[in-house]
Amino acid sequence: MLVFEFPGISSLQDLGRHGYQNQGVSVSGAMDTLAARVANSLVGNPEQLPVIELALGGMAVRVQHSQCFAITGADLQARCDGTEVPLCKPIWLDAGSRLEFCAPVRGCRAYIAVAGGFYAEPMLGSAATDARAGLGGFHGRNFRRGDTLPYAKQSAPLKKSVSWHTSWANPDFDETAALPCIEGPQWALLPKPLQQDFLENSWLLSRQTDRMGLRFDQALRGEFETPSLLSTGVVFGSVQLPPDKHPIILGADRQTTGGYPQIAVVAGIGHRALAQAKPGEQLRFQMMEVEQALQLWRRRERHFREWQQHMQQWWHA
Repeated sequence: MLVFEFPGISSLQDLGRHGYQNQGVSVSGAMDTLAARVANSLVGNPEQLPVIELALGGMAVRVQHSQCFAITGADLQARCDGTEVPLCKPIWLDAGSRLEFCAPVRGCRAYIAVAGGFYAEPMLGSAATDARAGLGGFHGRNFRRGDTLPYAKQSAPLKKSVSWHTSWANPDFDETAALPCIEGPQWALLPKPLQQDFLENSWLLSRQTDRMGLRFDQALRGEFETPSLLSTGVVFGSVQLPPDKHPIILGADRQTTGGYPQIAVVAGIGHRALAQAKPGEQLRFQMMEVEQALQLWRRRERHFREWQQHMQQWWHA
């Protein structure tokens, strides 16, 4: 098991609780689902097993049982007993080791997987933590100091081999690139000057940003009267425009419906960069057609599946 000496902002997440939004249950799950999938694949797990999501560092855990781990996503200066731990590579940690994470060098959220998986009781088919609802994960909450998280014991140490590679295991997320978006259902309601303002300016992420939504410090400039709308379903990446005209991008712990205009939706290919953006950074938006966004996502998914198959062959060779 892992013993949390300092938890930071960490929780247990998987790929989300799907199929219950019509009953008011949030999807939750990892903000960076690709990084979570990669972490599990690196240790030979099915990609949907729960992992630890850590935001912005500040975590230290004690390893109670020797096991194979993997860390993906943001570079949070991982150290094991003072020695640097590589990202995106299976690593063997001995019992008694102390794994710690410091301030972020790049990105926002790191993911930790263990061979065999962390033990968690599924709720509505998922171990994802929804802290606002007290659902799933570790007693329905983020980790606290002194918590112990069990995992399966490995019968043999990490294989000594140089035949595998993970050159694509942690795909790049360009912190300066514009987020690819498609038009939201209310995009056409925005006057042209506000559309131009939205696409041409950089947007500063507020310190109020969290897993529910990414909020911006500045507002759209220009006159716009928020229309009265019926609440409709929302998705990860929905860009809502509340009456104060400060856009909000919805995240993994979003509500299931929203009544604010949805002026844009961050395309799936941009979710990784969105999840890795941290408060104080600036984001930009770039509109693209739905078909272009789908092609980019399918290309990356095909590449990931090929790499995942390679890892499965290595583990089961």
